[in-house]
Formats: sequence, C-alpha cells, structure tokens
Amino acid sequence: MKKNKPIIIGISGYLGSGKSTALKYFSDLGIESIDADRIVHDLYKPGKDGWRKINDFFGDEYVSKKGIIDRNKLGRAVFSNPVKLQILEKLMHPLVYNEINKIIQKCECKYLALEAVKFDTSKLDAPVKYTVWINSDKKTGYKRFTQKRNITYKEYLQILKYQKKPANIDFVIKNDGTKSELKKKVAEIVKKLVN
Repeated sequence: MKKNKPIIIGISGYLGSGKSTALKYFSDLGIESIDADRIVHDLYKPGKDGWRKINDFFGDEYVSKKGIIDRNKLGRAVFSNPVKLQILEKLMHPLVYNEINKIIQKCECKYLALEAVKFDTSKLDAPVKYTVWINSDKKTGYKRFTQKRNITYKEYLQILKYQKKPANIDFVIKNDGTKSELKKKVAEIVKKLVN
C-alpha cells in the first residue's frame, strides 16, 4: 500500500528573521522538521559531495586550513557576483533537494515543517501546502545573523537583495520580540493547522 505524503509547512524569511528558532518550536510541538541550512552545512563537510563541488569549481581558496568550506568567504564571493551565485545554486540545489526528498520519502508523519530561504516546489516530492513567513526588521535580523557570521551591515543588505518572498504566504509571524512571544505565535499556527 502506498503511504501518504506528508503535508509540508514551508517556513521562510530573510536572513536573521528567526526561521531556525521558529522551526525548533514547530519541532517542540510535535511537527517533524527539516532544516535546509543544516543539510547544506553537512554537504560542505570535507569529502562530502557539496565540499567536492565547491573545491572543484571555486578552488581551494574557499577551503580553510582545517579543510572546511569557509562559508563567509564563499558568501562574500557569490553575493557580490550574480553569475557566481547562480553557479553555486546550480551546484548545490540538486544535492540539497535530493537530501530533503530522502527525508520526505522516509517520513511517516502527517505534517513536516521545512525551513529554507526559498523553495522550488517542483523539486520536492511533496507539495508545500502552507507557507509561514517569519518577518523582522532589518536591524534586528542583522544583529541575529552576525551572532553566527562575521559580516558587515552593507554585506547583509547585499545578501537580502537576492532573497525573495514566496509567491503565496499563508501565515506571517512578526518576530521582533522575545523568543517566548515567537513560540506562542508558532503554537497558534500549529493549533490552526492540526485542528
């Protein structure tokens, strides 16, 4: 008997909006979750397919002395050059969607939250039925993002130029407050979807 595909809840937002924290709250509330950025991070590990593609195409100048991809350096290179960004996406997106689809196929769950900067629904094995947009002001987003990455505000704004909102958004979460406020907003959405 063919098993039903999960209903995907797409979670998106600009860098530093709080997508990953929102995803954690969906997970805490019993929704299976996929973090696309974590998949990319794994693919960038030494010897993995993503690492090999970056090293082969962009060169070892983007590999640190420890043998790992220097994401800050790579980010600076691609977000200041649209052609390089397109090449990076062509190299990495098929690998990322392949990993996401493996999880979708194995999932026994009814709902699956997928957090990503953007979704190409034609490449997913199940449709994104609901989209949640996490919104925050740029200064707050920058402050959050620089806790993980060392970039200037100008570089941050440059990256945002390449990020687009999904065409259809079902829920918007304004996330300029506390984590407990965000958790409460996520819980309200889960309640609406699951009920």
